[in-house]
Amino acid sequence: MLNITDVRLGAAIIIEYFNLPLSENEFYEKVMHEFDELRNNLPLMPGVEKLVLHLHENKIPIGICSATDSNSFKQKTEHFGDFFKLGKYFEVIVTAKDDPEIKRNKPFSDPYLAAISRFKSKPNANEVLSFEDSSDGVKSATNAGTVCVLIRNPEIEYDFSILKPTVIIDSLTDFDPRWFSLPAY
Repeated sequence: MLNITDVRLGAAIIIEYFNLPLSENEFYEKVMHEFDELRNNLPLMPGVEKLVLHLHENKIPIGICSATDSNSFKQKTEHFGDFFKLGKYFEVIVTAKDDPEIKRNKPFSDPYLAAISRFKSKPNANEVLSFEDSSDGVKSATNAGTVCVLIRNPEIEYDFSILKPTVIIDSLTDFDPRWFSLPAY
């Protein structure tokens, strides 16, 4: 994720190195504008909509456990309309970075344990199926005791001597709910 502080700190170096006719503030504004354009045009990960609709139609509670803060989550998801609206498909949405109940963010188990505790059905952690694409996410999910599916990101090098996901897939479109005794698509 693009860090705003990094952009501000790096602006002077980049402007000088490339001899750009911009002030630091102009550079920052241009970078953030481009970032917003990119973010607002990102599609859902392939397979997400199909899985969410399938689980929802089969009355299987769904939650989101994000390491980000609520404002960043809103910015990342608002261009999807009401898809990520709490209560539409998702019973629980945790934004760990600014959640007052969460003391330690991913890779610690705190975000997942908080999310699990907020489901009405109060499932045991080992009854929760989590999907992650980052090392810290997998660590958090497995540290909490959930069953974890790693959706491999080709841009990330994973250390499988440390990470222990239950299943590894290259795309969510490869996921078969029957692997976990869920209704078939």
